[in-house]
Amino acid sequence: MIFLADVPPPIHGMSTINLAILQLVKEKNIKINFINTTPKRFIFLYGTKLWSIAKILYFPIVMAYLIYSLFLNHDKKIYRPINGGIGQVFDICYLFLPRILGYKIYIHHHSFNYITNKKKSFSCLNTLIKKKVIHIVLSEEMNRILREVYLIDEKNVITISNIVFFEENFKIQSNLSKIIKNSFMNQNNGIVIGHMSNLCIEKGVGIFIKICEKLNNENFNFSAYLAGPCKDLKTRQLIKDALEKNKNMKYLSSVYGENKKNYFSNLDVFIFPSIYKNEAEPLVIYEAAQYGSIIIGSEIGCMKEVIKSLNGLSYPISDQNKDKYILRICNDIIEMANKNWGISRSSRITDFYTLRSLKKCSLDVLLEDFTDV
Repeated sequence: MIFLADVPPPIHGMSTINLAILQLVKEKNIKINFINTTPKRFIFLYGTKLWSIAKILYFPIVMAYLIYSLFLNHDKKIYRPINGGIGQVFDICYLFLPRILGYKIYIHHHSFNYITNKKKSFSCLNTLIKKKVIHIVLSEEMNRILREVYLIDEKNVITISNIVFFEENFKIQSNLSKIIKNSFMNQNNGIVIGHMSNLCIEKGVGIFIKICEKLNNENFNFSAYLAGPCKDLKTRQLIKDALEKNKNMKYLSSVYGENKKNYFSNLDVFIFPSIYKNEAEPLVIYEAAQYGSIIIGSEIGCMKEVIKSLNGLSYPISDQNKDKYILRICNDIIEMANKNWGISRSSRITDFYTLRSLKKCSLDVLLEDFTDV
């Protein structure tokens, strides 16, 4: 099959899942022609306005590889995670010829942007490939809305949650007592809250900072840790100003490997108040949940459904109710401290892996379909 996808670097949710699926396909010994649609030579431009230009310049090279592969491939299957916005113009070009040649097309949806708001670009793409396609979505709600908005047959849609790509981590479970001991909440030294993302206003860093300000004004005992890269100059200044005003806050920049594991294992509450229009099912929520953190977030994309499944708390955010949202979250955190929710950390970790096991069967079905030549 042809595997046409972005893989890291750069690291973001979609590229991480693409790589995970690519590795699973290789483990199944499925013969693939892999075409990386990431312009590697221009990685240094990622996160800037020039990144889009780099992708446009790289497009003819990808098309050349694709056309070559289409005539060499024998099982006539192609896997393509599609873009969330204007990049779907690329996807239409990529999938037009495979459709003409009778390929079975697997589209992986990683954005809610064109699902909740019907877009002409995806309507065009859907019309082009409608007859011989499998749509892979991230949640049951995403499944339902996609089918209703674009009149897609139920048999052509499969739900595969991102949680299935988290491997059983026996180290987390065996070190559970140590994780609970390290939790500041259990030492009565205050709650540890955190936010991690590609830090920007759309991902919720501004709201997180205001939550910290409100807790600080309430003389609440807590520590807050921001983590993740930040390329936006306005957001950098916002973080710098917040750190000067609030001594309970720390900025750790990007964390990887053991540092990332330590970050999540020491959090009591993970807050992800995203308002990003393309948000669907952020991996970072699961990364925090597998260490037993209480998840608090917004309800954009799949997040309401995901956070509910993890026994967390979610509320809608709009420009009109941001202050109300911040107050509500602060009240929740203060209440958690009074109830000492840390004692249920072990059950939250167990629930995470139980949920993963329940959802994994749909991934097995997809991999079987990949191998069915």
